[in-house]
Amino acid sequence: MRRSAITIAMAGTIAAAALLLPGCKQADQPKPEAKPENDKELVHHFMEDQVQPTAMVFWNSVQFISDEKGFRQVKPQNDAEWKRVEDAMLHLQDLSATLQTPEYSAGRGEEWNGFAQAVSDVAKQAEAATKSRDTKRMFEVGGTLDNVCESCHKAYLPKSETQRPGEKS
Repeated sequence: MRRSAITIAMAGTIAAAALLLPGCKQADQPKPEAKPENDKELVHHFMEDQVQPTAMVFWNSVQFISDEKGFRQVKPQNDAEWKRVEDAMLHLQDLSATLQTPEYSAGRGEEWNGFAQAVSDVAKQAEAATKSRDTKRMFEVGGTLDNVCESCHKAYLPKSETQRPGEKS
């Protein structure tokens, strides 16, 4: 299962993502620190610096891991951890709105805004599942979020950037 492999491989990013979250509740929409040379770089930096780490907070929050230590479930353990995941999904909704602004959407067509809105819609589902502490639903929504992201990447990234190692073109 692709999502499980990604979750296991990316488990180390939990700490890094946690360090990024204190700045998530900004009144203004986030902007890149230095303006990239072109709009492709602008979007790439925004995705890499903002969207991906925020989504990873959710993806890493509920996991089913099977390894040499056995089978176990990872989930938030206290109110602060649950709140961190909930805040990440609120932030992902804000980031999705930013992706729909002219600065990011110009020249990309309606499909771009559709993908960005889909991320927001799924982030709302993720927020609700997190608020209710429904780990089964969170895991399901995590798969949906992965599918939305993957579909956008297939539409907007060159094949070489979406191709996985060992995958034939």
